[in-house]
Amino acid sequence: MWLLVFLFVLLLFLYIYFIKYKYWENRGVPGPKPLPLIGNMGVSLIGKKNLSEIYADIYHKYEDCPFVGIYRMSQPCLLIRDPEIIKNVLIKDFNHFTDNDIVVYEDLDPLLSHNTFILKGEPWKRARQFMTPNFASGKIKSIFPLAENVSKNLVKYLEKQGHTAIDAKDAFTKYSCDLVAVCAFGIEGNSFVDPNAEFLTLARKFVTPGTSLQGIKLTLALLMPQLIKAKLAPKSFDEGMIELTNNTLKYRTDNNIERNDFFGAMARTPSILPIEIAAHMANLLIDGFESSSTVLTFVLYELAVNPECQTKLRNEVHSVLKKNEENFTYEAMQDMVYLDACVREALRVHPGLAQLSRVCTEQYTMTSSGNDFRNISVTVEKGTVIIIPLLGLQRDPKYFPSPDKFVPERFLDKTEANKNVYMPFGSGPRMCIGSRFGLLQVKIGIAQMIRNFEITLNEKTIYPMKYDPIYFTLYPKGGVWFNCKKIKVAE
Repeated sequence: MWLLVFLFVLLLFLYIYFIKYKYWENRGVPGPKPLPLIGNMGVSLIGKKNLSEIYADIYHKYEDCPFVGIYRMSQPCLLIRDPEIIKNVLIKDFNHFTDNDIVVYEDLDPLLSHNTFILKGEPWKRARQFMTPNFASGKIKSIFPLAENVSKNLVKYLEKQGHTAIDAKDAFTKYSCDLVAVCAFGIEGNSFVDPNAEFLTLARKFVTPGTSLQGIKLTLALLMPQLIKAKLAPKSFDEGMIELTNNTLKYRTDNNIERNDFFGAMARTPSILPIEIAAHMANLLIDGFESSSTVLTFVLYELAVNPECQTKLRNEVHSVLKKNEENFTYEAMQDMVYLDACVREALRVHPGLAQLSRVCTEQYTMTSSGNDFRNISVTVEKGTVIIIPLLGLQRDPKYFPSPDKFVPERFLDKTEANKNVYMPFGSGPRMCIGSRFGLLQVKIGIAQMIRNFEITLNEKTIYPMKYDPIYFTLYPKGGVWFNCKKIKVAE
């Protein structure tokens, strides 16, 4: 019996190493040599390095290659370096690369499987069609007063902390939860005053893995969904969101209440199911406390370690608000060009989702643009996963001089420069539809903090920053801890 098992494992090893791992070599595609069974993912699987950093390292190693052949475990993937090819994959030839490669099973994750980032084919088109109008610029402008009020609560909360070290993740999770609660559900979140507030409790149920073992399990489930079929969202989170959605629907129906918030807009969508509403509201909440709070953390970190940028931003905020009689309006925020530049630059240095991935849905011939790249081509087979390493691209000195430095001035005069290289929210039809809402959260939160406080890093923060290897996305190892010194503000 054991002899048969040994022979099977040996044959599997030989097949993978001598046949499967020759996939890119046989097609003339350069790439790093894979290790048996784990491919090029080794240090990520043992919790030593963030997956995004592995992709970035490979990106920087193959400077003249338009694309690089890599292996996620035994799966051949193609990492793209040529901006012209990236544009073709995401926009021009999108019909060949319509799907993201993340697989979530509906029977295990009834809400997460309906996320527009994860949906594929016609269900994705349908969801995007009725979600997109909710994030139009006019809609974002209409909810600005609600967001501004939540940002004032953030300021009050920080004032009460005095000189104690503040955990950025905790503070921004509370802020994001309250903002989503009022803008999406039309209710007060109360996260700053009630540690057991409903939205905050839901958010904390959907936690990013806190141990190396959990992180490795999540990484494997995302990289090898066919082999490791795992539930990604806690059952209690699903149950809480479904209950909240059903209760809100019942209350509004019974009391004949119609509101122009995200929930109301979705509820009025013809033939939409309650489970779909719950799924998309969960999407908003997850993006709020995970994505937006992470971006806020990165922006705050960079402003704390670059005090000259913090001072310049504070001067701009005070100057713009003085012209607006100290009224923080949507139009006033639009005039804060340095604020916009600071946020964009933080997203360049620390893209939260530091790689994009697509699945080739129709066979495609990929050819180098010839612009400083080798003149090679390859036929990409249906089912091949395409990796676009944003961390590598956005820190390439060819496109951004002194790429590791935080220099907001890069974005003052050319906010659309390097469009096929700088894309923290993605690009093309699958670009993040909630980016306007996310940027609203970040900009108003940062502006209010810099207006009211002088921000410094607390000694509990690891400096220089290191990324946590157990997170699938980028997040600072050990978190970011800061101190606030109150500044007198004109009323």
